[in-house]
Parts: sequence; structure tokens; C-alpha cells
Amino acid sequence: MEEDTTPREKDKHGADWYRTLVEEVNDLATVVDSDGTITYVSPAVTRVLGYDPDDLIGHEGYEFVHPEDRER
Repeated sequence: MEEDTTPREKDKHGADWYRTLVEEVNDLATVVDSDGTITYVSPAVTRVLGYDPDDLIGHEGYEFVHPEDRER
């Protein structure tokens, strides 16, 4: 059996590997778009901060930063 090594298949494998890594680590990982809106939160957010990931998606990231720390 031949292994599919087309660029598309390699990209899919890389994306699958990255997704598994981010979802399985104990550290919190987030993705924020150029407007500051949260687009992804790893499942670790529940253990680290007590939030459900779906509750954070769509919010502005700075909503969760203390006002005194926003200027830093």
C-alpha cells in the first residue's frame, strides 16, 4: 500500500497533529484574531480558569484582563 504524500495530505496530517497537541496539553492555549476576539480556547481553560471554552469564544480577550493590567 502506498502512502499519500501529496502536499494536501501532509497539511491535513500536520493540522491533525497540531490540534491533538493543543487539545491534550495541560497548558491553556487561545487564538485571538486581529480585532482581539477570541476564536479558539483549549479545553485546559476549564481546569486552569474554570471557564467552559465555548463560553469564551466570541468575546474580546481584554474582557478577562484586569483593568489595571491592560496598559502593560
